[in-house]
Amino acid sequence: MIKDLLIVSYENPNSYVGLNTRIDGIVNALQEKNVHVEIVVPLYSGKAESENRCFKNFKVHQISMPNFFGRFNIPIFSRILFVIFFTFVVLRYFKKRNCIFSYVQSEQIYSFFCCFFLAKKYKAKIILDDPTMLELFVDDKLKKVNLIKFMVRNLVIKFEFFIYALSDYIFCSSKKTMDCINSKMKGIDHKLFYFPNGVDTEKYSMVEKQVIENKIFFNCSLPYYQNVAALKNIVNILEYFDEKNFYDYFITIIVNDVSFLSKDLLDKLKIYENVTILSKVESLAYHLQQADFVMLPYERGHFLTAGSRLKAIEALSCGKVVISTPEGIDGVLGCIDGKNVLICSDYVEMANRIIDLIKNEERNKIFIYKIQQSARNLVMEHYAWNKLIHVYDEI
Repeated sequence: MIKDLLIVSYENPNSYVGLNTRIDGIVNALQEKNVHVEIVVPLYSGKAESENRCFKNFKVHQISMPNFFGRFNIPIFSRILFVIFFTFVVLRYFKKRNCIFSYVQSEQIYSFFCCFFLAKKYKAKIILDDPTMLELFVDDKLKKVNLIKFMVRNLVIKFEFFIYALSDYIFCSSKKTMDCINSKMKGIDHKLFYFPNGVDTEKYSMVEKQVIENKIFFNCSLPYYQNVAALKNIVNILEYFDEKNFYDYFITIIVNDVSFLSKDLLDKLKIYENVTILSKVESLAYHLQQADFVMLPYERGHFLTAGSRLKAIEALSCGKVVISTPEGIDGVLGCIDGKNVLICSDYVEMANRIIDLIKNEERNKIFIYKIQQSARNLVMEHYAWNKLIHVYDEI
């Protein structure tokens, strides 16, 4: 096992996104193995409370940053600007400090150059954790097929090749990501390691419920496009419920920031009295534990994104009946329809499965109980953080 590690993240630690959940899980699991870990995070609102502080039992270096993502709404270029400035301020910050690390880990690609220069400084190894396929971002932001998109996409692919070549190790949260990288860059198998998203099984614990209360849950990490598409499918499901005169349900939707919801989508959701929208909650685990069913109505084309996988694992850890499209659980190995999840081809089938489960509650009790137990067992065996960090032994 490694002895000391510096993790550099580009996300504000107070944001409600999966990246912070991943870092938190990795750090806590490593500290249980007596690994010294520190992390670097940007602080987008004002100055840091202090230069260094202990946050959740490990040291966090908070670095004040202007929010280029928010202020400059220019696809691709705002992120390039962020990378340049973030690299500069992080290097300036550590230039004044006597630190030594054997490994420096970049959370996705945006913080890679910070890590590269810090690794040179400390003579450390570089870990690229869960690289984002940036060409997907280009495809989404530059939808028109034109010369600019062609040029930017090729530039991004060459940039990713360059990053992979400079990395000592590359951790991938999806087997498909590994295959995608390996198909583009031959001969780097020795660098690639499968390191899926995990969960704190104590926090996301299974709470026994005596009765089914018809509570449905969806965690929507806006503004990411795949989650917006899933939310639109939930609206379609609600409209389908109306067509079938089915009203015996309660849906809780959690968004990290309700201001990211489009007015049109928000208005459609507000029509339904039995739909509750919550924003900036303190604990996802509590709301998951109160639910009976978790919907993941994702669409094709987003198989390399980690967000839906993490949502599925958190729900399974709480022993919930996860009703998902194949895309919602894509990359979560071990999911079997009818054993630990319910897999639906589209939102219509999903709506019908929910109606059947609720309307025939007595008939389905034993079936639901078996799925809940199998869901929890799957996570305990394959997705608990203390089981996953063996990847650090391998390097």
